[in-house]
Amino acid sequence: MKALNIRFGIFSNLFALWLYLFCLSVASAFVYASLRFQGYPDSVAYIVTAFVAAIGVFLPYSMIKDDSPLSFRLLVSFIFVIIVPVILNVVISFLPSYTRVPNYLVTRTATPTIVADVPTITPGISDPSVTVLPGGTPTATVSPSLDLTTAIVSLNPRTIRASGVAPPGVDAAGNPVTYEPFNVLDGRFETAWRVQGDGEEAFLAFRFPSPVCIAQVGVVPGYAKTDSYDGTDRFLQNRRVEQAWLQLADGISFPLVFADIPEMQYKVISPTHSVSATLLVERTILPSIVDERNYTAISEVSFEGFSDACPSVFVYRAVEPYDGFVVVRAETTMASAEVARLASGTQVACERFVRGQFLEGGDLWAYCPDAGGYIFAPLLKPVGGIFPD
Repeated sequence: MKALNIRFGIFSNLFALWLYLFCLSVASAFVYASLRFQGYPDSVAYIVTAFVAAIGVFLPYSMIKDDSPLSFRLLVSFIFVIIVPVILNVVISFLPSYTRVPNYLVTRTATPTIVADVPTITPGISDPSVTVLPGGTPTATVSPSLDLTTAIVSLNPRTIRASGVAPPGVDAAGNPVTYEPFNVLDGRFETAWRVQGDGEEAFLAFRFPSPVCIAQVGVVPGYAKTDSYDGTDRFLQNRRVEQAWLQLADGISFPLVFADIPEMQYKVISPTHSVSATLLVERTILPSIVDERNYTAISEVSFEGFSDACPSVFVYRAVEPYDGFVVVRAETTMASAEVARLASGTQVACERFVRGQFLEGGDLWAYCPDAGGYIFAPLLKPVGGIFPD
């Protein structure tokens, strides 16, 4: 009977030891996954995980007397292996990831160059870009004094801070794929930043080297990649961003609405002087193919504007609308009177943006005195600006 008790005691201790080591491994893996999910690099995740494992193995034993039973040692160890990772993961959950853009992705802003000459249209002279309403006079004119001295340029963020990062994976050919935040600045649609789940309240926070004037943001609202090995459409396989907010300094925010297509979609905003910009996801679209992935992805983000202060007058070009022309209205509603119509490509000077009727694409309207009224912002593309002498 005594021998049986000894054998049973050894078996119980060995089983408890095995169970403890298994729990320690699971806890360490959980810590590692949490760190990677928050966007920390492998090196940091490995170091912290090893530290947690070391605490779970050595610290409990060092705090117990040598003559203590093994079962008591294991009980104390279990407490450590549960409490330490839980506390650490709670701390990690409140730490957004911070990723510095690699040097090869950061380019200096070039000296602005003139991209186009602004046509001079004299009031009262017939011009094909202006449609005169019955009984009216040509009001959609570009002032002869309009001289485009500064064109918009690409604005390059210095750092990115992300709310989280999905774990790395592999493509159909078995090649490793990562989803780090700086993928949205590499100019490649086949790479992406990705987070787990529906992406709501996930964000990318950009910071520029110095304050800039942001006039337009471009976003590819999904994983715009077709796998070269088996042809899988990653855009439809993952969630796509349908609505988001662009948050700038001083609490200024702009709603962004995207079409469900894997293309760079540019959104005009009221030109704003800011050193930072945060893209906050509000709503996403469910995956559209059978082999779905419950991840939200963004392939590219770009900013355009002026590398320093905002100009006093902004120059825009009318984009190609569905009905062939851009309507200038007396007020910021579709029900207000038409003042004029602009053909696609017409350049016009605008002074400020105001919020008006919310339509598909937002609620911003540009006040353009040269055109004699208001133009719905999504129908304009920024070209440049005029700075005071």
